[in-house]
Amino acid sequence: MATNKLTLVMILIIGLSGIGNVLTVSNNMEIEDEYDQLDQDKSTVDDMNQQLNDDIKSLQDERENLLIELSQWQMKYNQSEVNVSGLNLQIDEIKMQLSENLTNLSQLQMDLNDSISTSSEQSDALNASIESLQNDMLSLNTTIVSLNSSLLDLQQQLSANNATIANLQQQ
Repeated sequence: MATNKLTLVMILIIGLSGIGNVLTVSNNMEIEDEYDQLDQDKSTVDDMNQQLNDDIKSLQDERENLLIELSQWQMKYNQSEVNVSGLNLQIDEIKMQLSENLTNLSQLQMDLNDSISTSSEQSDALNASIESLQNDMLSLNTTIVSLNSSLLDLQQQLSANNATIANLQQQ
């Protein structure tokens, strides 16, 4: 009977060590599965990092393009300011010319009045002068109308340029 017990104990020990081997194999397989999952996760993280790097590069490129575009708009804005300054100078010149023409017209009218009051003998000559002066006045009035029209056009152009500047500043 003692041999039977010993045999039984030996069978149990051998059986348990076999179970241990089975458990070790099972644990090894689970560990390998975990390693595979970790490799897949690492691959996913690497892919995500690559995508992030690509996105960052794309954003940097877009930023560079925006900076270039901003620089171009700044140059256009500066050019518009120069244009506005030039137009303002032209308007000032036209105003001065208009003022000078009005002064000349006033002076011509005063000269005409003086000539009429001081010399009745030169009536025929004055009549001719009056007609000439009236023609000059018409010509000057036409010039004034033309200058006023030019002034209005320049003011409209200035307004349009100011609107463009405002749009550029808003952008």
